[in-house]
Amino acid sequence: MPVTTEYKNILVATDLHDKDGMPAPNTAIALAKQYGAKVTILSVAPKIPTYMGPGLNSMVSLKNRMLNEAQAKIDFIKNRLDFPAEYMVTYGVVAQEIIKTAKKINADLIVIGSHGHQGVRKILGSTVSMVLNDAPCNVMVVRIAKKTK
Repeated sequence: MPVTTEYKNILVATDLHDKDGMPAPNTAIALAKQYGAKVTILSVAPKIPTYMGPGLNSMVSLKNRMLNEAQAKIDFIKNRLDFPAEYMVTYGVVAQEIIKTAKKINADLIVIGSHGHQGVRKILGSTVSMVLNDAPCNVMVVRIAKKTK
């Protein structure tokens, strides 16, 4: 896929750590307005490895809780954006779900936030690193400010 600078279909992957600023969704919306692009905002309920749950019933309960939390994040964003975006919630390995969704919707840009700690993996985060390596399109990493105490 050729590199483009005129985006038409932007995927925003958010876990909404920074509810006040929403830097990744806001960045994507600004770009969408500039390019006349469509925006899809994705929240992934992370799949918890089975060895971390004591039994099947608790795993189903945990999955439902994770999906409810992901939906709550999407609802939070919906209520704060004045832009006609599409919203999705998926369940699975976060980076894989972002890549799969980008391919499914034919995204030409993925916007994702990163907290930026120390070291390459910590700077980008393991999810962001995986998305950068496997993305079918350009990826924009938006710095998420650390909360001050």
